Amino acid sequence: MQSDTDKRTGDARTGRSAAVFALAFLCSVALIVSVSLLCCRYFSGTPGKVWVEMIIGGGLMLLSIPAHLCGKKHTGLYLIPLFLNSVAGGLFAYCYFRNKSLSPTAEQMVLPLLIAVGYAAILLTVALVMVQNGGRKPFRILYTVLLLANPVCGIVSIVFWMIRGGVLFPMLFFLLVPVLMYGLFFLGVAGPSKSSASGEVFRHISFASYGFALLIGLVVLLILSEGEAAEGLLEGALDSLDLPAGGNKKSK
Repeated sequence: MQSDTDKRTGDARTGRSAAVFALAFLCSVALIVSVSLLCCRYFSGTPGKVWVEMIIGGGLMLLSIPAHLCGKKHTGLYLIPLFLNSVAGGLFAYCYFRNKSLSPTAEQMVLPLLIAVGYAAILLTVALVMVQNGGRKPFRILYTVLLLANPVCGIVSIVFWMIRGGVLFPMLFFLLVPVLMYGLFFLGVAGPSKSSASGEVFRHISFASYGFALLIGLVVLLILSEGEAAEGLLEGALDSLDLPAGGNKKSK
């Protein structure tokens, strides 16, 4: 009888943790999209290298570290890294769009946003079913496959990003990264054997925010610094496979 009570208590705690993770994820993607849109609209200057904005984004991540370290004593401080890292992610996305002379609109953000949110909803649902069924192997395998499919989708989006450019594929990548990070760190608080205390939940959310901001920043930094070389390598690979490289195809 006690074990049934413990199971119900664990399921309730996991449900609350899932709700907090879902809200944090929605907050992150909303900030990434809104910050990149607002910056592109009001601060889109001369196209070129945008190192100042990249440094500002990195600075926001560094500024959030003390709050994360003090979060063990004051749980609410974990919200500061969540906010600052999400803003940094939006700044990094803006740096790419400005460098490529792109001005994304809200309408162009809808499709990648819907894909990312839908993916996260499926992942979260499977995670909850997995926990409620005691972490049975079929559900663990399904959750693992969904997690592994995320970087695969990210790589595919990068390939189409390099071939076709535009807004859809880069933004899809920027939003798939938070899905992966939140999906990974949710495992740290899911299940009756895990700590579902509010401090632990927010600590894992804070870690996830560092993960996606860092990865987005590194990818954008690579494109800004060595993008021409990367595009050249990709175009060479496409030529060897006799595939069209879209607008990057050289005219003879």
